[in-house]
This record gives sequence, structure tokens and C-alpha cells, in this order.
Amino acid sequence: MKAPRTSACLIGRPLAVAPHRPVPAGGGSSPGADPSGVRRRHARTLSGMRALAGVFIAGAASSCAAEPGVAIQGGRYESIETIGLQVTLDDWFRAERSGWRVVGYPELQVNRHEQSGDELVQGGVFATFRVDPAHARMRPYLEAGLGANVFSRGNIGSKDFGTRFQFGELIGIGIAWGGNTGGANETWIGVRFTHYSNAGIKKPNPGLEALQLVIGHRF
Repeated sequence: MKAPRTSACLIGRPLAVAPHRPVPAGGGSSPGADPSGVRRRHARTLSGMRALAGVFIAGAASSCAAEPGVAIQGGRYESIETIGLQVTLDDWFRAERSGWRVVGYPELQVNRHEQSGDELVQGGVFATFRVDPAHARMRPYLEAGLGANVFSRGNIGSKDFGTRFQFGELIGIGIAWGGNTGGANETWIGVRFTHYSNAGIKKPNPGLEALQLVIGHRF
């Protein structure tokens, strides 16, 4: 089985590369007359190869770190209208295998939920994961995440949430294009479904759902 290939920017930062230390030049003896001269020449060759590999690794790592992005999101589900803002931060996990990429990154979001003039504001932090083609120009994606949220109040309309603290689960699909994959100037549009609940910490626990269109851009 082929081992999975993990990118050099596993936590969004270039790998440290040991500095090149040149080996002192050897004498002019032939390999047959002076074996130490052969060893010195081999050492110089290997040292040069390490330095060259270091340049490629550092370049690849710096180019694959995801850039922060901002998205607006809004929609309507079960008579509750939602509009909000999403901020995606630098990725903390990234791996590639067989042309597909998996990226994990923190996401901050604020949403206003409204039902017949009754409203609440929700703020949350999510750990979101996205799967997409690593090198395509148009990149369909699938995303999923878990988060923690705080509601500005404990009810909306006829729903009493039991607690103002709510867990969150999201899943979405969409397409991204432009720029590098996950890099500057990437734009994406998608649809996501989010479910909020207190996981049974306190009754009642009717939950709250949001179905939103998302349009975002990385800078």
C-alpha cells in the first residue's frame, strides 16, 4: 500500500531546514591514491543536494499555506431567516493524497437569526475541514465542522433552547476558483447546513437549524 503523502505545511508554516555547512576542500590526490579525497568529494555532493532540497521544501511550504478569508452567508430554513459573516483563519492541518487535499482551519462566525420580528445573535468558533482537488482550476469541495456557540438570548419565537450555550455541526458543498488552492485571491461559493443544540445539557433542547448560501474570498 502506498503511504499517504503529507504536505510540508502541516501547520501552515515552512519546515525548518538545517543550514548548509560547506565541507573543506580536499587535496588534489586521485581517488585511488587518497580514499579520504573521495569521501570529501562525496560529502560536498551530498551537502549541495541537501541545500538544494531545502530550497524546494521551503518554497513548497510557503506556497501551500492557506490565507485568511472572509465570507458572507445568508438563507432561510423553517421560517427562520439568517444572515451573517464568516472569517476563516490560517490552516492548522493540511495533507494530500492521490490528488485530493484535506485542510483543517479555525472559523469564526456571527449570525443574526430572525423569525417574525423576533431575533437573536449567535457567535461561534468552529473547527472546519474541507476536502477538494489539490491542483484543479475549478475546485468542487465538501466541508464539515464542529463548533461552540453562544446565543444572545435563550429563545426565539416559540423555541426555548434551554441554554444560551450551543454546540454546532455544519456540512456544506461548493466550488472554489482563482488564485492558488486555499491561497490568496481564491473565491468560493457554496451551500451549508448548520445545526445548533445544547446536546441535552438542559431541557428543552429543540435545536436551531440554518441553511445558508455562502460567498467568500481569501486575501
